[in-house]
Amino acid sequence: MSFSDKTAVVTGGGSGIGLATAKLLADGRAQVVFTGRSQDRLDAAADNWGRR
Repeated sequence: MSFSDKTAVVTGGGSGIGLATAKLLADGRAQVVFTGRSQDRLDAAADNWGRR
């Protein structure tokens, strides 16, 4: 699924369903902003995707 030229905001993006949703959108080429309670988890997710 392509999300080119789209921007998404995902809350709870540090783990679970929020993380999976953020990854799905990012893989579909959306610009993704995701939030969560753990900065370490958010940093790890962004690092794993090679994006910031």
